Formats: sequence, C-alpha cells, structure tokens
Amino acid sequence: MSRIRTIKPEFFLDDELAELTPLTRLLFIGLWTLADCEGRLEDRPKRIRAQLHPFDDGDTDAMLQALHDRGFIYRYTANSLRCIEIRSFKKHQRLSGKEAEGQSALPPRESGEKSGSTGEAMGKQRGSDGEAAIAQEGKGKEGNGADTRPARPAPAPRTPLPADLAITPELQAWANEHGYGDLAAHLEHFRDKATAHGYQYADWMAAFRNAVRDDWAGLRKKPASATTQPDFPVSRLSQAGEQQRRNLEAWLQQDTTEVVAHELH
Repeated sequence: MSRIRTIKPEFFLDDELAELTPLTRLLFIGLWTLADCEGRLEDRPKRIRAQLHPFDDGDTDAMLQALHDRGFIYRYTANSLRCIEIRSFKKHQRLSGKEAEGQSALPPRESGEKSGSTGEAMGKQRGSDGEAAIAQEGKGKEGNGADTRPARPAPAPRTPLPADLAITPELQAWANEHGYGDLAAHLEHFRDKATAHGYQYADWMAAFRNAVRDDWAGLRKKPASATTQPDFPVSRLSQAGEQQRRNLEAWLQQDTTEVVAHELH
C-alpha cells in the first residue's frame, strides 16, 4: 500500500544523489511511499517497477543497486526474504496515526548481514552523510532516539576526466545485456561534453554508464522524417492525379465532338 510522504527542497541539491540518473532519483522518492513505518519494503524489482515507473524504461534492479552502493538504501536478506531498508527513514519522515505506533512486518537488517542484489557483502558505501536523507521532511517523534546505524564513510573525491577512460569488456557486456549499441560514439560524445563543461565525478565509469542509459549522444532518437507521415500516401495522390487527367481528356473529347456536330448541322 502506497503512503503519503514529504520531501524538502534540499533533496534536489544533494550532489551525491545528483550523480545518479533522474529516473533513479525519482525511484528513490517513490521508495518512500512504498516503505512501511520502519522504512522497509520487499526487494522485488519487478513489482517496484510496476508500482513506481510503469511508463518509463529503466533497469529497476540496477537503479536499486546504485542507491545501495551509495548508501541511500540497504539491500539485505533476512529469514530468506530479500528486503530494502531506507537509511534514516524514521529519523527524517514524519509519521502519524496508527502508522506511528505500528511495527514492521519485515525482519530488520542485522549487523554484518550480506547485502546487495547478488548477496555480496555491502562493501563500500559512498555518499555524503545524509543530505538526501535529511531531505525526507521532518524529525517526527520516531526520530528522538539516537540513530545506531553505522555512519557512511566520507565520499570518494571527485576527479577531472581521466585520459584512460575506455570501453572495458565488462562495460561492453553490460551494454550488450541492455541493448545499448555504438559505445564508441557514446564515449566520444561523453568525453566532449565532460570536457566542455568541466564535469568531475567520483566514479567516471558509473557516470558514463548513466550517460549511455540516458542517451546523452541522442543515438537512439528517431529522425523527424521517420515519425512524420504525409496526410495521404504518395500512391493515393498519384492515382488521384491520374484520374483527374483522364476526366479532363474525356471532357475535352466530348466538347470537341459537340462542336463538330454543331458545324455539320
């Protein structure tokens, strides 16, 4: 069951979150509406896609993993159930009514629990210390206690465009899996744009994948001629013209016959 949640303007200023795709950021907001009173929900990417972005193409599992890798959510398995927990959810969401007094039906995230979409250990969790989390409006009475969850490490430093950024076998396999072609053209456009705007990223390979996914180069856009159809097919226009020509010839022939007959009389 979806729930009403709140969001503060600071959400849109979080630079770590800004490195994710717009659809991933929108997915993050949507997760708040699916989460229960403890900020938990089942980790079921297909269902989440149907609930949060049914009209937008996107790899939901990959977007969830990107949020997990940057520490905005936790993906974990407990009691053979795959779950998601939104970091600092109770601290920064204002709950009311029965929800504020309720308890989650999903098991909590245990310390040291294996996490991630493939069951690997959590490993590093990059990201700022909670600008996006703070953007989830209000403290509420649930946030009065201390947050005992481990703090995220400081974010990795951003760097200018590396000269050795190239198409790796892993990147090519990812592109093949998702149907993204012409990586060389994507990379050339990405380099030019990053250089022109002075972009800096902590993870350039992830930034390039996002650029390919969002089609910065515009390689998957259809040309205008392909989408613009004439009001009538050309063949029909040709047939209409030919019929008009025949009608004109028949009229001229009839008119000439009448003139000759008149002169004979």
